Amino acid sequence: MPGGIIQLAVYGTQDIFLTGTPQITFFKTVYRRYTNFAVESLQQFFVGDPNFGFDITCVVDKLGDLMHKVYLEIIIPEVNLSKNPSQYVIDQNIAQQEFIAVQDYYDLVVDYNSVDTDVIRKLSLMLRTNNLPMSEIEKIMNDPLFIDKLRIKRENLRQYILTSDTFNRIPVLRDLKLPLYYQINRFDMQILFNSVICNIDKYGGNMSPELRDVAKRRALIRIITKSIYPELQEFYLVAYNLFIEKEQVYRSFLNGTYVERYKFAWVEELGHAIIETLDLKIGNQIIDRHTGDWMILYNNVSINEYQKRNYEKMIGQVPKLIVFDSEIKPEYKLVIPLQFYFCKYSGMSIPLVALRYHDVLINLRMKDLSQLCYVEDDPGLLDIPNIQALYGINIIDAKLYVDYVFLDSDERRRFAQSTHEYLIETIQYNEFPDVLGKQYSAHLTFSQPCKYVIWFCQPNQYRGNPTGRNKCQWNNFGVNPDKTGYTLMAAFLRLNTYERTDTGQSIIFFNFVQPYMYFRHSPPDGEYVYSFGTIPLEHQPSSTCNMSRIDDFGIIMEFTPEFLQVVAENTVNSVGIYIAAYVVSYNIIRIMSGMAGLAFQVST
Repeated sequence: MPGGIIQLAVYGTQDIFLTGTPQITFFKTVYRRYTNFAVESLQQFFVGDPNFGFDITCVVDKLGDLMHKVYLEIIIPEVNLSKNPSQYVIDQNIAQQEFIAVQDYYDLVVDYNSVDTDVIRKLSLMLRTNNLPMSEIEKIMNDPLFIDKLRIKRENLRQYILTSDTFNRIPVLRDLKLPLYYQINRFDMQILFNSVICNIDKYGGNMSPELRDVAKRRALIRIITKSIYPELQEFYLVAYNLFIEKEQVYRSFLNGTYVERYKFAWVEELGHAIIETLDLKIGNQIIDRHTGDWMILYNNVSINEYQKRNYEKMIGQVPKLIVFDSEIKPEYKLVIPLQFYFCKYSGMSIPLVALRYHDVLINLRMKDLSQLCYVEDDPGLLDIPNIQALYGINIIDAKLYVDYVFLDSDERRRFAQSTHEYLIETIQYNEFPDVLGKQYSAHLTFSQPCKYVIWFCQPNQYRGNPTGRNKCQWNNFGVNPDKTGYTLMAAFLRLNTYERTDTGQSIIFFNFVQPYMYFRHSPPDGEYVYSFGTIPLEHQPSSTCNMSRIDDFGIIMEFTPEFLQVVAENTVNSVGIYIAAYVVSYNIIRIMSGMAGLAFQVST
């Protein structure tokens, strides 16, 4: 009898709670038939000049029955900050001298690597020859006839690095002089061989000669197979890349195509950062308002890891845009998925067919160019507005892609004739600019039932670029340039003088524990969250805090010394801290008689 039958037979009283009066089966798939519909993504255009620092509005055409997902598409221009020839740093003579110097160094590296690789290959063969004792291998590796060529090439290269005037003329090489000199010790086969033999002879005194030979052989084989070739390759690539770079510069002088450019880069997460405000209006009422900051904050806690790579490409988080160098920054198409309530769930789609007298409008205000890019500190460059006018850095195009839903005639008639009431999610936020001091108590003004709160603190220099030389760090909520480090030592939430969280709560609670328990993704250091519900990212309510009934909602914060030091070192704009707090709240939107409006007014 099969063992599985025994499992069925051992049925007891306890199983009644699991299988008594069964309601489902795992072995019969069921499905539900759906109403007939179709979805098509159609372009919608803005009214106004789509450029940095401007307001533009899109009146959504009623081309379909429902309005679901919306994507914002912005095409940024190619940026080529070419210098006037009179301001070039080098001329043809300098380019020729640098090319010759690098060529000499490159030739020495190639010669040395070739000989060293040959010695490595021969030693590897000897180590794998079982009838060749280790003592004979040691004699061969120290035989001048076998090893002198490598020694000579090594000394020639080292002397060139240490004493050559032409080597010192190349700033990149001059700065790497000592690292390059000592790096040779990590892949020169003779040096490594003698080091292994010496160490095992010195520290292996308790081992028999046979075991010492085995240890030497294994150590050398491990070096050859694991570490030496990556070191050789790294050393060679430094010389090769520099040789190619200097050769291209010199050749471009010869054929008349040489151009020098100023360094330039876009800010990180450009697709988010470019948004100052994004308003959803129905009729004359603002239903919801999002900001670029909110897009960054929400994405940090909600995006799935497997979607992140493609999403970063969509919003311009790619090296060819954000690396600060003199390369031409190409024209690029930013695609930003909007996060309004009707974009997230198909059941929340706006019934355009029921809005006979009201239009749906999306208003976009873009940040100024100075807040979205930065240039090198060079007297040949003026401020960003002048650079923008001189080089023609303007938005090429901006438009929306709207997913229209087309319904079957019966369902369309029901949507058109019925009164609709939707529970929607909206964003509220409070800002506190130019905060000073070691502590701060933020008194927040919100209304409606709120699901969760997100807040952050940034130095003012992360958010302003008056000279054009400062990088705005919109997505850096930490202390360090790599987005690490905490801005707060401690914080707690207060509701009407009552502590909502422990006053001694570590900041890790808001940065690690809360995201782990309630959100899809861990935010970076310095982005703090607190959830009032159990499934805050789902539309289904799961406990809220009704801020309309709270007279005093506060966040009491104590800043870290490291953060205060960064704030104090500000040389870009006014010394101070920018604090912002966002909440996701519920509201009711009613659609009747061809018009729409919120049931509860948002107080800000």
